Amino acid sequence: MRVAAVIGVLLQASLVVSGAAGTPGEAAVSFLGEVQGAGESIEEVLKASLLSPYCGEVKREWIGDRLQQLRKELREGEVELKEIGRREDGEYAAVLVSATPEGDPFQVEVHGVGLRREGGQWKAAPVLGSFVNTNVGYDKVVRERVSGLETWMGEQRVLRVRDLYQEAVVALEKRMKTAVPAEKLEGGSAVEVVRGFLDVCRKRDLAAVLVYLGADSGR
Repeated sequence: MRVAAVIGVLLQASLVVSGAAGTPGEAAVSFLGEVQGAGESIEEVLKASLLSPYCGEVKREWIGDRLQQLRKELREGEVELKEIGRREDGEYAAVLVSATPEGDPFQVEVHGVGLRREGGQWKAAPVLGSFVNTNVGYDKVVRERVSGLETWMGEQRVLRVRDLYQEAVVALEKRMKTAVPAEKLEGGSAVEVVRGFLDVCRKRDLAAVLVYLGADSGR
């Protein structure tokens, strides 16, 4: 019984370890989340990434600068990250992650993240949309597979941005129909309407703002 118990514990431990790696999508969102947050320095993010140990100092600094700029764009607490597409090829994968600013879905961006599974865990390439400087080796077949994932990320990124924009338009038009009660605009005094407009501006309610602006222009 003791042997069986020990085996059971070991099996559970192995499942926990293998499960800790999660999916490529979870790893990609986590990577961008680390870039986004201030909890880790960009240098720490690079160390945990797929960056090749043979990457030169100048190139490494360039990659770090790009991630630093991305950190400014992915404002923590203001931009939501979400997996919206994935393609796997053995130990390699490509993931598309949307970055949507709070209250302004029309400024959505889509980032491609390349990943490789190492030791049962998915690690992200530090250059978005590419496996450059990740030491993939010189095997022709591997390079073709990686190139295929890079091409997929580039093509799909454009298509997904277009689709997300169109979805945002439809959602906004639907939201505008109920964003502001008609009686507020038709029966309210000028002061009440102005106060209502300022209130939705503070709340960054785009649909309501547009309704007020449309009412003011007579539409």
